[in-house]
Amino acid sequence: IDECLQWMLSSGYARGTYEAYRVELNGFLRFIDQKQVGWKDIFTIDMLSEFERFKRGRPAAGVRKLFRFLFERKEIDQSIDPPQRKLPDPYEDYLSYYQQTQQISSTRLARIRKVLGTFYDYLEEDSINLPSIRIAQIDAFLQEFFANFSLNPRSGSHGNFHQSPYVFAICLNSAKQPKKT
Repeated sequence: IDECLQWMLSSGYARGTYEAYRVELNGFLRFIDQKQVGWKDIFTIDMLSEFERFKRGRPAAGVRKLFRFLFERKEIDQSIDPPQRKLPDPYEDYLSYYQQTQQISSTRLARIRKVLGTFYDYLEEDSINLPSIRIAQIDAFLQEFFANFSLNPRSGSHGNFHQSPYVFAICLNSAKQPKKT
C-alpha cells in the first residue's frame, strides 16, 4: 500500500485524491485483517466486490488503483479489468507507439483503446476506409460519440477523448505520405 501511495505522489496525483485513496486503502487493510484471508484471496474480484458492499455499494477507486498497481508490477496474477479487445493492426500499432512515447498509465491506455474501438466500429458500420478518412467524418463520429456525454462543468469540455481519433488519423495519414527529398 505504501509503495502504491508513494507512486501516486511521484506521478503527480492531486493531494485530495492521494488522501482519499490513503484513507480507503487503510480501511481495506483493516477489512482484510478482520477477514484473515491469504494473499491470493485478497486480490480477487470477489474480495473487491465484498469490500464495495461493505462500503454500502460505493466504488472502491483506491483499492482498484492498488489492484492495477500490483498487477502492472506482476505482483498479483489476476487483473480486475475485463480482457482488452484486440483491434486491427494500425490501431494496435498506434496504441503501442502512443504508450511507448507518452508513458501513460494502463487505465488511460484502456480508455483510448475504447475510444478507438468505437471509432473502428463507426468506420466499419459506415464502410469508411481508414486511410481515406476525412476530417468531416471524424467530426461526425465525435458528434455521435459525445451525444450522451455531458460537458465537464469546470472546463466546458469532454476531456482528452476527442483527441484520440484525430491524432490517430493524422499519424496514419502522415505515415503513408511519401517523404520529400
